[in-house]
Formats: sequence, C-alpha cells, structure tokens
Amino acid sequence: MNDDLMTRAEQAIADEDHARKVAKAKELLADDEKAQKAAALKIRQDETRAEVKAMIEADDVTLANVAAKFDAAVSALADLALAALHRERTIYAANMKMQGAQLPEARGRTSEVHVDGVVHHVNDAPPRTLLARALVLVAEAEGTSNNGFNDLTSELTRLAGPVHRRTKVEEIRR
Repeated sequence: MNDDLMTRAEQAIADEDHARKVAKAKELLADDEKAQKAAALKIRQDETRAEVKAMIEADDVTLANVAAKFDAAVSALADLALAALHRERTIYAANMKMQGAQLPEARGRTSEVHVDGVVHHVNDAPPRTLLARALVLVAEAEGTSNNGFNDLTSELTRLAGPVHRRTKVEEIRR
C-alpha cells in the first residue's frame, strides 16, 4: 500500500467521522429545539390554566355571585308584582267605596276609578304583563342568536305585547 492510498483512507475515515459528528450534532440540535418547544408549550399551558382559573374564580363570575343576583332579581320582581297587585286591589276597593257612597263618578265598573277627570284602571299595570315585560326588556337588551334570549323574548311577547310598545308604567318614568 502506498502513502497516497493511506492518506485517502485516512481522509475517507475523517470524512465519515465528520459526517457522523454533523449528523449527531443535527440530531442533538433537533432534540434541543424539541425540548425548548415542549418547555415553551408547558409554560404557555400553565399560564393559560392560571388565567382560566382566575377568570372562573373571579368574584363576578362565581356561582355565589349569580345566586345573589338571582335572589335580588326575584326580590325586585316580587316587589314589582306586589306593587301592581296592591294597585289593583286599591282600585277595586276605591271603586267599591265610591259605589257605596253613590258618587256620580262611580260608573259600575269595578276595574276603574275616575278621580278628578283621570281614569285609573287595573289594566294600566297588570302584574303578569309587567313581570313578562321586565323579562322581555332584559332578554331583548342582551339577546343574541345563540344565547336563547331571543326565544324567551318571543315567548313572553304574547303576554307583554310587542317590544316597541311601552306600558303605562314605562311611560310615566320616561
């Protein structure tokens, strides 16, 4: 064997060794990149979990908060219903009193009272209509195509009347 052949053999072995080293370096680099991506993903996942936990556990999102709002809404609707019922009963009682005293303003209809030219009628604030109307207004204001409020609005408008038509109670305040 001559020196040239030995030099070429050494060069070939060195090239193969270099190629193996380059291949191993690429493999290690790919592993490092994969590990970095996995670590970054883990950090992002942990941050997301923490954010979601904070979102769900926020005071205004808790089930206890919704329950308190529900209780307040039920109380407010109960107050509204009781006020409307009290008005109805007062109108009926006033009419009976007027008829008992044979006042000329007593026209025989127990559902209305005439005082100083103003007619007070139980249909001005019927309890079920007012309750339905209150729910319709909230559902209409917050309704979207996918939250079900539009369906609720449709169901309640047969009791409350069209959304654009205000009740006498609403007109008094506006």
